[in-house]
Parts: sequence; C-alpha cells; structure tokens
Amino acid sequence: MSYDDIIAEIKSNLTGNKDNDKDYIINQFKVFNSKEIHLELGRLLWDLMSDEEQKEYKKSCYSGYTC
Repeated sequence: MSYDDIIAEIKSNLTGNKDNDKDYIINQFKVFNSKEIHLELGRLLWDLMSDEEQKEYKKSCYSGYTC
C-alpha cells in the first residue's frame, strides 16, 4: 500500500468521536513504522486535541521533556 492509500484508510476509519479517534491514531503509530506516516499521524492527533491538551503538550515540551 502506498503512503496515500494508508493515510486515506486511516482517515476513513475515523469516527468523529475524538476520544475513540485519538486511541485509534495512537494505535496506528504501533502498526506503521514509517517516519512519514508518523508525522501525518501526529498532525491528525494534534487536530483532535483540545486547546487545553495542546497547551499541556507544549508546556511539557518546554519543560525539558523530549517531544
């Protein structure tokens, strides 16, 4: 399967339920071992995060954690 096919399939499996979709995307990190796919999964996950979750993530990155 090509990169585009994989991403299209992942997106087609998103339900609109943010919590379920976040769990699904996190699981896909384990399924695919590709930097390009991981980057897109990260973008998808970021878009599903609430403003508060994004803020906490940014805060942890600036607090010395590796992001």
